[in-house]
Amino acid sequence: MNFNWKYGLFNNIPFLFLLIAIYLQHFFTQINEIPHYLFFLIGFVVVLYLLYYFFWERPFIRKHPAYKSSKHRMSRWGWLITAVGFGLMLVLIGFSDPNNYPFIWLVLTLTLFVRDSLSLQI
Repeated sequence: MNFNWKYGLFNNIPFLFLLIAIYLQHFFTQINEIPHYLFFLIGFVVVLYLLYYFFWERPFIRKHPAYKSSKHRMSRWGWLITAVGFGLMLVLIGFSDPNNYPFIWLVLTLTLFVRDSLSLQI
């Protein structure tokens, strides 16, 4: 079993952008009752993702084709982590406070990161 954390991180950077945005939104919502900043935050995340995609991800994949997602497949450990992670998410959704969505998104991001890190290269 090989834990390829570089591939897992590379494949899940957009989820990390969204995780940061969700935590910022959750933080600002607790401070200010009227979320005027929300459109700015959504626009900032979209611009940041587009910059990441066009200026870093596409050139990187051209130089390193081994990081293409079509050259990887999920291992048995990846399937197990996915099942456990989504089961944990369902439990959190069912039993937690409705304002606890940043923690649920954190569980999703970690599940996807570990699943992709445990994938097998074809």
